Amino acid sequence: MKLIIQCCLILGLTFPAMAQEKQEYKRMFRLYEDNDFINVIHFNNDQAYTNGTRFDLFYLKDKPSRSILDTWMPKAGPNAVNTYGYSFMQVMFTPTYLTWPVPDPADYYYSGGLYLTHSLHSSNPVKKYNLQTELVMGVMGPPALAKEMQTLLHHILDYRKPAGWGYQLKTDVLINLNFIVEKEILDLGPHMQISGGAQGFLGTMIDGLALYSNIRIGWMKPYYDGFFQQYSNGRHDHKPWQLYTTIRPSLAANFHNSLVDGGVFTSVPYPAEQAENLRPYSRKKVLPHLDIALTGTYKRWGFSLGQKTTNPIVNGLSNNETGNFSVSYSW
Repeated sequence: MKLIIQCCLILGLTFPAMAQEKQEYKRMFRLYEDNDFINVIHFNNDQAYTNGTRFDLFYLKDKPSRSILDTWMPKAGPNAVNTYGYSFMQVMFTPTYLTWPVPDPADYYYSGGLYLTHSLHSSNPVKKYNLQTELVMGVMGPPALAKEMQTLLHHILDYRKPAGWGYQLKTDVLINLNFIVEKEILDLGPHMQISGGAQGFLGTMIDGLALYSNIRIGWMKPYYDGFFQQYSNGRHDHKPWQLYTTIRPSLAANFHNSLVDGGVFTSVPYPAEQAENLRPYSRKKVLPHLDIALTGTYKRWGFSLGQKTTNPIVNGLSNNETGNFSVSYSW
């Protein structure tokens, strides 16, 4: 009896750490790019959310973090795999007609954002759920350098010059808290898995809610074994590669987006054409989205190519089609 109790105590002490210890890689760098020019629906496009460039550094800690930036973020239980991260991102919005020196007041504003994100992805491999927390801090308006970046890229590519950045949304502070929870709904064997998720956004950047399903099909590692498992393969894995498709339909209720609506503490640069209750945001309206992505990994490397279809945020305009790709390396 004494031996049984001792064995149980040993298992109880070691089990919470098992998920964290089996993670072969401790760091991952990722480059992520959104651009409406690379989408597969139509290629000659610069409108709405037109570009987003993001650099990520994700890492695991050998011991529980004592940092004030980390301790308040909720964890997915004592046996969770906790992946922390810092991300740096620039985003930009533009109206449909870039060559117009005075933008159409019925269209999107010129707008740019530049911000730093600290995140925690906490995944429970036993109970099959994860919690994701993001703290976002940054700036919008001219200090975000969106005008300079788009003008430079269009000059290099010899593409039409954006002429209306003088009317971009004004400088304002972006501070946001974003939270996501995901839970496995169906495990249909090693080649198909379905999860449900909910998102919440609160702050001076975005206020909103979303519900979605996450469907993964292909040759892949378990989704809830940790964030790195989705983008890399270790030396001891049965196969050195993964190849799978992710389909993510969602419904989102967006109450405010400073990069579209204008900042919380500033006014818009010119009056909108529509009445205040119509422009610029589709308030009191649930907007559907569809994300489809193909992800592949080989040993330490990860690659993805995706397509996003989003209903228009501004009333009366067409859907926003955005392509994206990412490249990651783990060590």
